[in-house]
Amino acid sequence: MREETFYKVLWVEDDLSIIQGYQIIAESKDIELDVATNWEEAEEKLRINFKEYSAIILDAQCKIKKADTVASKLFLGQCLCSLIKNFRRKA
Repeated sequence: MREETFYKVLWVEDDLSIIQGYQIIAESKDIELDVATNWEEAEEKLRINFKEYSAIILDAQCKIKKADTVASKLFLGQCLCSLIKNFRRKA
């Protein structure tokens, strides 16, 4: 009997309609999509459950803080700096 592989992916995306289109496909491939609509929320999830995630998908332009009303053009740069600074030793 073959053991199934399960993946948990953190997807940082502020447009939930985009994610909804992939939800059924992901589930059929044994992928759980854990959604964060801003980097502040995603960073919190990573601090608590870093080792549970198989991958992280980052929107090119997304909100940094929960209270932000518009997406930041500097989103990817800020996320990558944060990932390197805060999570490089946990991998």
